[in-house]
Amino acid sequence: MKFLLTLRLLSLIVFGFIGLSAIFAQSPSNSGTLNPSPAPEVQNLRPDALISVTEDKSTAELVEITMVDANFSKKVLEQIVRNFGTLTGIEPRGVMIYSNNLSEGQAFLKAKFGINGLVEPAMGEIRLEQIAKAFVGLQDNKNQINNLQITFPSMIPSPSIVQFHSNAFCDVQGHLEKSPPELSYLVRLRTQDPSKISIPAKFTPEKPVEKKNEQKSSNNRPLMYMFVALGALAAGIIAFLLFAKGVPRA
Repeated sequence: MKFLLTLRLLSLIVFGFIGLSAIFAQSPSNSGTLNPSPAPEVQNLRPDALISVTEDKSTAELVEITMVDANFSKKVLEQIVRNFGTLTGIEPRGVMIYSNNLSEGQAFLKAKFGINGLVEPAMGEIRLEQIAKAFVGLQDNKNQINNLQITFPSMIPSPSIVQFHSNAFCDVQGHLEKSPPELSYLVRLRTQDPSKISIPAKFTPEKPVEKKNEQKSSNNRPLMYMFVALGALAAGIIAFLLFAKGVPRA
């Protein structure tokens, strides 16, 4: 009889640990989500337009646009410059549109102008969205632009700059040269509808309070599991005592 009682006690303990193992197996593991990087091919884009934005001492930005296609329409480039004014709410100043003849038979259409509102160093913002939107929704479909290279010469970026960004309508990949300092971006435009393009002006990290609460909840799990284990063991012992009490002695 003692052998049977011992065997039943061992069975209760074994089943208790099996249940406990199942609880641990269902518990979620600690994991973190990283911001997705754009598709790797973005780094190898062939830009349709080169844009240089240089901060001037007069707190304005000097913008220079170079169209890679030698046959790009001058009227369409004029429309792009006007788009900058519409998007920033500031009329471009000192606009010059001309062809730059690098060699015989090779010319690139360029535009130069001054404007405000593309870079806000005090706020740590770079308005990539306004720049990208200026090149989409053009009236001439033959001069559609899909890829941009945007450069900020001599810029020392703040920690809040956007390094990369990706969604269904555009991809953005940043690159930083330290010597001489230069910040540049490759932008792939997946739509020609400017209302769908959205690029944050700066990186906004998640609130640390939410992470602390999540960590606190995660740290409480082992304590909860311990109480469950003790409860299962106590239930087994109580069941054994009740069973043993009801068994007649030989």
